[in-house]
Amino acid sequence: MFIGEYDYDLDMQVKAEEAREEGLAEGSRMKAVEDALMLI
Repeated sequence: MFIGEYDYDLDMQVKAEEAREEGLAEGSRMKAVEDALMLI
């Protein structure tokens, strides 16, 4: 049974935050690869 209400705005905020965090993580990985390539 579903208890509570679906809040579209809150859902969009959560999804935007998750996407931002994922983008930051991807950027960190790319920076690490670039740094490693510079050392080679």
